Amino acid sequence: MRSDFVVSFEDGSAMAVEVKTVVDTDFAPHTAPVLTAAERKKRCVYVGNGVPYQRAAIFPWGTQKQLLDPNDKSSPKVVSTRAIKHVRELTLIASGQRTDEAYPQLSAAVLFIVVRDDAKQFRPNHEACPQFAAHLSAAKEAGVVIAACQVAFELDSRAMCNVRYMGTVPIDWRF
Repeated sequence: MRSDFVVSFEDGSAMAVEVKTVVDTDFAPHTAPVLTAAERKKRCVYVGNGVPYQRAAIFPWGTQKQLLDPNDKSSPKVVSTRAIKHVRELTLIASGQRTDEAYPQLSAAVLFIVVRDDAKQFRPNHEACPQFAAHLSAAKEAGVVIAACQVAFELDSRAMCNVRYMGTVPIDWRF
């Protein structure tokens, strides 16, 4: 089993937790830059479509340059093969198909940490990677806990960086 953390609880149960850092957001429809075809190959611009618009932290961010299955040249291109692999493993844990003798009562979670204080919500970036969004949705249906929280970085008077927990943010599953 591979995960960022395994959290053990007093009742003997445990949870495999995968942590994903969310660094980018979508654009409001009226502020999104208009790109030429050549620029679209170099820059990623994702536009939110909720009404009313609320800025969403998005994951993954990037372009589809990797194969979902690196051994199969006909498999779909994705933003992050690794992120999908992690979600698949957690799905197997949540569904009971993957077990670990050290943790007989094992559940699974993905925690998205939004590192921008201007986001009002989180959403899987289905425009960039429909495969990741579909795998994350399937993980949720299988019982993987999906959560998103937000932090802010602040400098104090000594120019030291402090991280402030701002709470959880809602997840937009509309795609």
